[in-house]
Amino acid sequence: MLVEKRLIFKTVDPLPVRDVLSTSGFCADWRAKFGDKAWDLLEQATGKLS
Repeated sequence: MLVEKRLIFKTVDPLPVRDVLSTSGFCADWRAKFGDKAWDLLEQATGKLS
């Protein structure tokens, strides 16, 4: 339905984005804010982030 209305879907490789977030300290900052339990749950859903 959305494609019929000419909505274009683009696929993006998430690995370069994850690499930048991890090496910049972004993931470490949020892991400290969330705590280990919440971070582990997040990584179970998304894969290893840091």
